[in-house]
Amino acid sequence: FPPLVAMFAMFLTLLTSVSYAKALLFEAKDHDMLFALPIPGRTIVAAKLLTMYTLDSILNIVMLVPCAIFYGIFERPHISFYIYYFILMLFVSLIPILISSVISALMSIIASRFRHAQFVTVVLYVIFLCGVMGFSMTVGSSAGGNEDVLVGAMFEGMLSGLSSIYPPLAW
Repeated sequence: FPPLVAMFAMFLTLLTSVSYAKALLFEAKDHDMLFALPIPGRTIVAAKLLTMYTLDSILNIVMLVPCAIFYGIFERPHISFYIYYFILMLFVSLIPILISSVISALMSIIASRFRHAQFVTVVLYVIFLCGVMGFSMTVGSSAGGNEDVLVGAMFEGMLSGLSSIYPPLAW
């Protein structure tokens, strides 16, 4: 159950981060003022990414702490579970933030080529969300036969694939 909630938190972080990463990272009104200061540019970008990490970590904590409480009540895991789970809460939003930053940058580059950039940006976000939702529906609807066994096998496959990329998820 906790890895399922962590994967859902990662998915939700990706979806929400894509929506505001462009505004926070690329279209902020304070870039001219900040880059005029004697502060290195990488420090400014790191501060913007830290802001995204903080906002997404709040969302993840709201989702993952109740999961840990309920899992602790029903399963009574060893104390090491709580240590690893706290570490997981710190790391769960890192990869989605980086992915959403890259997606937002690509959308900004594509939209800047058109005359009505705001309209193109909205269309690109709608296409992105439809693609994500369509992919998630086709993965779940390709089941034939016993749904419970298939969902369990699908979850096991997703967990093994994601834990090879993202080691805190295996903890």
